[in-house]
Amino acid sequence: MTYNDIFYGESTLDPVLIELIESMPLKRLKGVHQAGAVALFKKE
Repeated sequence: MTYNDIFYGESTLDPVLIELIESMPLKRLKGVHQAGAVALFKKE
């Protein structure tokens, strides 16, 4: 799989990384905001 990043350009991902990204534990984190609970109160 090829991934295109704004900063690093085009990269090729190993199959094990693709499997990790598509795993259920990481998919559960999809809605988690890096700012934590602050994101609930400060809308931008």
